[in-house]
Amino acid sequence: MDLKFSVITANYNNGKFLPELIESIKKQTYGNWELIITDDFSTDESLAVLASYTEDKRIKVCAHNKNEGAAAAFASSLENAEGDIIGMLG
Repeated sequence: MDLKFSVITANYNNGKFLPELIESIKKQTYGNWELIITDDFSTDESLAVLASYTEDKRIKVCAHNKNEGAAAAFASSLENAEGDIIGMLG
């Protein structure tokens, strides 16, 4: 059985670090994964950076329409996770 691994994370104004985070997940040797990133109403380029990765169907982007804090952003990511195993990346 090939278990699906969900990686959930929250983002707020960390656009310059997102490519490194996403690429590190994409380089994993285990292939059955998904990455769910919830943007917590960033004011930087985060959403534009995230949009450039959405062609990869394993990457899901959620966006809050107001800043709700890290716990709420992680909760939103968790709600959208479909994996058998869930890991937080913060």
